[in-house]
Amino acid sequence: MKEDKRFLALEASAGSGKTSSLAVRFVALILDKQNERYPIISNILAITFTNKAANEMKEKIIKTFLSPQNYELSDISALLEISVDEVKNRLKNRQSDFLSSELKIYTFDAFFAQILRQFSLNVGLLPDFSNGENLENLINQNLIKLLSKDEIKALARFILSANFKTAANFLEVAKQMSEYDIESFSSPAPSQSAVWQAYDELKKAALLVCEKKGVNAFNEVKNIKDFYKLLFDEKEAKTAKKAIDKCPFEKEILINALKAYYEGFCAHKISSFFEELKKYKKARTQAIKAKNAMDFSDVCAFVYELLRNEDKKFEPNELYFRLDGRIDDILIDEFQDTNARQFETLLPLIAEIFAGYGQNERLGSFFYVGDKKQSIYAFRGSHKEIFDYIKDSCFKQIKLEGLNINRRSTASIVDFVNETFSGKIDGYKAQLKDETNLGKVAGLVDISSFEYDKNEKNDESFFALLDSKVDFLRGKGIKPSQIHILCWQNEEITYIKEHLQSRGIKVASSAKELKASRQIQILLAYLRACLCPDESEYFCEFLARFGISAKPKKLAFNDPARTLKMLGKELGLNYLSKNCLKLYEIAASTNDIYEFFYKIQSDTTPASDTDEGGVNILTVHKSKGLSLEHCIVCDRFGKGKNDDSVFLSYYDLKSAKWQITLNERILEFLGDKNYKNIKAKIEKINDDERLNKLYVAFTRAKYSLFIIARNGGDGNAPSYFKPYTSGGQIKEVLDLKDGVRGEFFAGETKQDESLFSEPCAAFESIPCQEVLIKEGTRASAGLKNIYFGQALHYAFELSGEFDKKGIKQGLALAKNKFGYLLDEEAFSSLKARITSFAELKKQKFADFKDYFKEQELIFKGKLLRLDALFLGENEAVILDFKSSVNAAKNSSEQMKVYKNAVEAIYKKQATAYFVTFRGDECYLKPLEF
Repeated sequence: MKEDKRFLALEASAGSGKTSSLAVRFVALILDKQNERYPIISNILAITFTNKAANEMKEKIIKTFLSPQNYELSDISALLEISVDEVKNRLKNRQSDFLSSELKIYTFDAFFAQILRQFSLNVGLLPDFSNGENLENLINQNLIKLLSKDEIKALARFILSANFKTAANFLEVAKQMSEYDIESFSSPAPSQSAVWQAYDELKKAALLVCEKKGVNAFNEVKNIKDFYKLLFDEKEAKTAKKAIDKCPFEKEILINALKAYYEGFCAHKISSFFEELKKYKKARTQAIKAKNAMDFSDVCAFVYELLRNEDKKFEPNELYFRLDGRIDDILIDEFQDTNARQFETLLPLIAEIFAGYGQNERLGSFFYVGDKKQSIYAFRGSHKEIFDYIKDSCFKQIKLEGLNINRRSTASIVDFVNETFSGKIDGYKAQLKDETNLGKVAGLVDISSFEYDKNEKNDESFFALLDSKVDFLRGKGIKPSQIHILCWQNEEITYIKEHLQSRGIKVASSAKELKASRQIQILLAYLRACLCPDESEYFCEFLARFGISAKPKKLAFNDPARTLKMLGKELGLNYLSKNCLKLYEIAASTNDIYEFFYKIQSDTTPASDTDEGGVNILTVHKSKGLSLEHCIVCDRFGKGKNDDSVFLSYYDLKSAKWQITLNERILEFLGDKNYKNIKAKIEKINDDERLNKLYVAFTRAKYSLFIIARNGGDGNAPSYFKPYTSGGQIKEVLDLKDGVRGEFFAGETKQDESLFSEPCAAFESIPCQEVLIKEGTRASAGLKNIYFGQALHYAFELSGEFDKKGIKQGLALAKNKFGYLLDEEAFSSLKARITSFAELKKQKFADFKDYFKEQELIFKGKLLRLDALFLGENEAVILDFKSSVNAAKNSSEQMKVYKNAVEAIYKKQATAYFVTFRGDECYLKPLEF
């Protein structure tokens, strides 16, 4: 690998292909020969944040290795400084190792858990500890047991005196702080005597010059907190303040006394909290060891102690021995979302790569990718500053590069985003349009506003405007499942959902819990009917509401996931939907169907938002990482929560310490530097994150972006998109002008997802004791044909050059994905068909220079996807795969569009063929137009 690419930070803006870049680098590392030796594939580590992202990353890496696109081959070639032909040779040479090796692609939580299991005895745990457990109730019980009666009373007094709203609020803050090392200290409670003495002197002097109506303000000062109102609150005690201003000497003495008092008061409250925190941490550790279970933050904390233990120096060889392999290369995705503890835990492993550079037999590498503009998880502790800190302060060998071409959005959206955030987001670099794809298409940006009326009920003006945008898209033929509404709070989802449903518009499931999703309700009702025959009549009636007739079945008990798949298939449900797959994952963690049945009753796994077709409504946080066809971004509904936390705090990377103070507003007026610095830092973090959330929202849109803004907002109903008045001041986040730019572009249309995987046969009016779907009916046969067609396309796509190795790998991967849906006879047919096509390809197209699979083209404002494209010197051939002769009917017009597009773009004479099969023999059917 090129020296200047070995330690690399890649700042990739929205839609620029960061996952693709990471996959290309991962594959390049696999092919990186050093001293004539290839690396051990399992020594390459990739880390991301969610299981979904890890699975997508793994799928992308596999696809890049087995079936690379031309641009990916070129990128790998440039990274390794070898020719494209040599890249292809190395891919072939490494294919067997690749298919048999473990790809180490983990979430942070999974990677840390793996380390902890190897060293669990070192921290007093058993290796089979449970991860992701909620132990708060047990921790609270342990805390009570640890404390004497007097200590419990003291804790209660502290919680009240420190202004924690509830004991639960104290425990929540304690949990957050317990994740980090806190240096406790002792500070006694300060005396108030100097303050009251100074106040008495001020009061005497001020009453001599105070008007009668201002006297009461002095009499209302009963405790130390009342001085804020008397001295600094502009709305209160105005007459008294005039008198106080006439006594500057006494006023200054009182303010200085207050400064000294609050300095001691802050130190005392923080030191008292740290003492209680030590007890909380002890109770937490006891609970973890008693249950041999913990949550994800605990896993990270234990691994941090293992790797950063000052008493016992980190020994990388011991770690690598227990992990059964070195870590030579580390790649991290979404690096801007890393929190301080994750970063500090990984730091010794990263440092080992740099320390061994030039000394170990193999040169390692470190790579991270992210976008600081998409940092929106500060509330979870993420620090976007880490992105620059690691390269500027820790490892200055790291080079910075950028990806700025937006490959997701149409031209108008890219231009609008650039104009909106240039000068708003620090260091914003304009995105470039992808002139080879959607960047050539105008697309639509529509900004509309409604007038805010605080006396209006039910937000009628907002919903009228929202309805007009949804109706516009539906009128353009856009399917409901391609319409995405973004809002800011979970409760807003329900509000909008209920309104759309009242208009008869189908809305995708957004149930908070998986078991509340309609599909899962149906599946669990049928399971209960099977497990509880005495109650089956009731549950069969429930199923009948959805047009489903089914009778109880005898079940296999020892494989709950497979049993649930079978039940879903029998009911005719889309049993491979996101929600169903989540359910199978829960079932796979149980020993039998009864254990699953009782576990699911208390399970709180969230449902997928876009499982059942219809308009999608989701929060901006949920939308991160998604690409949404037609996007409607709503203004905020309310003002959000005030910061009434007891402490103001943030974690300082340079000092590796919490910066903390009391959240007492009087400190600002007393000129407390620590308070001002921490508050300014937090406000900057919040302001940046607010803009980042808007950037994330706008850059989700592919084809069209609609923004619904509130005009005339106030402090109770502020706007993200228009100036508003609050506290007598004009405030703004963005100031967007109403208007339309560009032209509407429908993009690629698709069929709506349904509760059912395909239109099912009409349900017969029969008793509940009879089963609807029997072997051999049209519905089950149709499903099999659908899955066979999908498997055929999948195998074709991943069969490489259609040599023996390529065919073998394509079949293996298709079997891995569709093995539980198709029988051996189907896979024998797949093999025969691919082999037949390989022979035909060799006979007919061997002289063509370039061959592309799943080629995307933009032609006359439409996105086209070709199954296969061959390019010769002066001619081109387009292939469209059909699993049967019948399937090829009615597709000729679409192929004519493909032919015209290829001829216009490549300036070559194009011929179009359907690839069809009679039995398992492949035929080319030429199309004449």
